[in-house]
Amino acid sequence: MSRIFRYCMVSVLLLSFATEMHSERYLCEIGPIAGGAYYVGDATPVVFQHVRPVYGAAFRYKFDSRWSLALKGQHGDIEYEFSDELYRNEITTLDVAGEFNFFKMERNVYDSSCKNYSPYLNIGIGVSLSGTQNNLGIYTPVGIGFKWNIVPLINLQIEWQHQFYLSDKLEGNDALANSYKLNGTNFLRNDMFSTITFGITVNLWKERDVCRMCDMFL
Repeated sequence: MSRIFRYCMVSVLLLSFATEMHSERYLCEIGPIAGGAYYVGDATPVVFQHVRPVYGAAFRYKFDSRWSLALKGQHGDIEYEFSDELYRNEITTLDVAGEFNFFKMERNVYDSSCKNYSPYLNIGIGVSLSGTQNNLGIYTPVGIGFKWNIVPLINLQIEWQHQFYLSDKLEGNDALANSYKLNGTNFLRNDMFSTITFGITVNLWKERDVCRMCDMFL
C-alpha cells in the first residue's frame, strides 16, 4: 500500500512539474508607431535636417523566435529648402520586410538562451505616394532596431529605417527630379527617406503550449 501511495505521489509531482515546463509564444503582434522623419536628397544632402513628425502602425507575423515578417504603414512629410524657400511634401509609405532577431526572442522557461529582448535587422520592399499628385515611388527599406517584450502581451520597440528610392522625385519639384539625368544607374544618388520611430504592440494568437515532459507520462 505504501509503495502504491509513493508511486502515486511521485507521479502527481512529476506531472505537476511537467505542466509548468512550457514555452509561451505569440505568433502575431500589432500596434501604433510614431517618431520623426527626415529626407536626404538633392535639396538636403545632410542627415537629421528638417526632422518632421511621422506616425503609423506595424503588424508582425513571427515564424519562430528569430525570423518574422513585418508589414508597416507610415504617414508624414518631408521638409527642405530650395531657392531660399521652405517646402513640404506629404508622403505615405507601405512596406513589407523580413526581420532577423540577434537573440532568440521568446518567453521559454526551459531554454536559458531565450531572451525577452533583442536587437534586430530588417530589409524588404515598399511603395509610397507623395505630393498632391500622389506620385508613386518604389523603395527598399533597410532598418535596425531593438525590441523588448516588457510583459507577456506587450512589446516596446525602437527602429531606425532608411528607405532607398529607385527614383529621384520625392521632393515633388521638377527642378530637383534628376532633370539632367546625372544620377545614371547609381541608386545611391536617388532620394532617401529615413524614420526613427517608437512603437508599442500587443501580442495576438498565442501558440499552443509545448510540454516536453508530457510525452514521458502520457
